Amino acid sequence: MLATFRLCLACSSRRIAREVGVHIRTSYRWCWWLRNAALSYEMHRQLEGTVEADELSHTAGHKGQAKQGGKKALGRRARGRRQKREPGRGHYDKDRPALIAWVSRQGAVVLQATRDFTVKTVQKAADLAVHAGSRLSTDSASSYRALKGYAHDFVNHTQKAYARGDVHENRAECLFSLLKPYLRVFRGISKTNLSGYVGFFQFLRRFKGLWSYAGIFAQAVCKPIPSGRPAL
Repeated sequence: MLATFRLCLACSSRRIAREVGVHIRTSYRWCWWLRNAALSYEMHRQLEGTVEADELSHTAGHKGQAKQGGKKALGRRARGRRQKREPGRGHYDKDRPALIAWVSRQGAVVLQATRDFTVKTVQKAADLAVHAGSRLSTDSASSYRALKGYAHDFVNHTQKAYARGDVHENRAECLFSLLKPYLRVFRGISKTNLSGYVGFFQFLRRFKGLWSYAGIFAQAVCKPIPSGRPAL
């Protein structure tokens, strides 16, 4: 119960191990189990009505793993310097997966970790997250403008336009201002686990307070635990 409480407060598995008094591997296993139990709540959530969308490229590499698989054999403690990254839009192979946020004007949220930000990937992400026929409000990125099956309005940030009446994406942008500090606590995340962390944040935005703890345990007991939400 204490580990669940700390996990919902965005504590790392190392800190949970220290405060609960268990081995780091035990804490990591607990966190993985609880995070995926919460994630199974959010696997098939869809939004409707007016939905805002925005994207973010997040740095996530091979934390604790060698590029060819297995654990790194450094013989020392890993350095904590910031990872170098290439300019431009993110891509899974560049260790910068794209995160897409879909935010309903009624308050519901869907967050997805994707391999890239191409038209095909965004169309697939939209079909999973948003009911067909809903109204989308986005920026002027070409991947959004090519979406099919939705009523689409957009604002052009390159022309210093950020809102046009009720057409804006302010809720989605504000969501990223909460997500980035949440992910920063973990001092880097492996890109293979990024979807689990993002899905757990989505769960916390929906279930707040004590309901989140009760929801995790109920889901963990009643349903089998999935291996995590894969990147699209």
